[in-house]
Amino acid sequence: MKYGLITFKETENIGDDIQSYSAKRFLPKIDYYVEREELDLFVPSKKEKVITIMNGWFLHSKINAIPSPYIYPVFISSHFSSYDSKGISTEYINDYLYEQLHKYEPIGCRDHQSMKLLSKVGLQSYFSGCMTLTINKFKDIKKENYICMVDIDKRAEEYLEENFKEEKFIKKTHTLNRKKNEKLSWDERFENVEKLLKTYQKAKLVVTSRLHCALPCLALGTPVLLLYDENKIYTKDRLSEYTKYLNHMSTEEFLVSGAEKIRNGIVNSNKYKTTRTNLEKLINDKLEQSTKTVSTKELPNLDDFNKLYVLPKRNSDSLHNVAVNKLYTEKRDYENLYYEKEYWKKEFDILLEKYTQLREDFEKKKEVKNKIYPFIRRK
Repeated sequence: MKYGLITFKETENIGDDIQSYSAKRFLPKIDYYVEREELDLFVPSKKEKVITIMNGWFLHSKINAIPSPYIYPVFISSHFSSYDSKGISTEYINDYLYEQLHKYEPIGCRDHQSMKLLSKVGLQSYFSGCMTLTINKFKDIKKENYICMVDIDKRAEEYLEENFKEEKFIKKTHTLNRKKNEKLSWDERFENVEKLLKTYQKAKLVVTSRLHCALPCLALGTPVLLLYDENKIYTKDRLSEYTKYLNHMSTEEFLVSGAEKIRNGIVNSNKYKTTRTNLEKLINDKLEQSTKTVSTKELPNLDDFNKLYVLPKRNSDSLHNVAVNKLYTEKRDYENLYYEKEYWKKEFDILLEKYTQLREDFEKKKEVKNKIYPFIRRK
């Protein structure tokens, strides 16, 4: 049996690598790293199904969202959002993802907002919790006398430093240098994840705005305070499920009474442990079940799939991305000179026309559509 690990090579957020790291320990082995942003283009080294835990956030590249026929997806701790710039809407799920998700329902979701999104199109789902709650503590780690600040408001940083002048502070960020990070091997990237997590485990307290800092801190037994600004819709959808597990307050509240709260002592709740235990069992059960249901029947020939789907799809995806980026550029540069606006508009129109033609040609290829890889649009 072969196993794949979902990864995101070009991420600018180490939280994505933490997600991959958290799933990694449940797999008996890693035969393939499956690029999250190219799910439909995945091709194994031979004709076989690859069991893959589909945890994390789906997806920047919506045109690549349907898993390759060689992937056997295990949807646990999955997050779907309609609030990002290219969000997954109910229409999108209904038209393009429904059949694929329906095969593997109920879908284990990381939050109730994802469940609502799936429910609107008639898909069954359940709250599984976030995979990062299952991270194991590192052995032989001793606590050190510092407070770790992770991607909090500058005002909050200054407030802490002013009110706790006797304390040592360590500042960390989950923002990565994308170009530098993508050159590293996955072993190196996971070493960086472990180094960061050990910094959290050693801390006497962590104050953060990051979900994938706060939840690992619970798992690592480090007192953590989440600065959670509920007025931000996307933040609310991602984090609201976990406020019952976490000490939390808004940044504005923190600037008024945060020092008092910290002096009174930050003690983590144990409420998350039930979710963690259930999630661990669920993952192991699902993986065991998958080994009994995976079939290689009706898988396309690798050469045919590469030739008839992957190559033309990569070309059309590339053109699509260029066209979309040009459109965004035009919108951002709306106040530029008339000539520049007209130039970009013309370029975008040309690219869009070419892209449309490519998609039409692709749809006409019945062999690709019906045999190699069925893009199923619901009637």
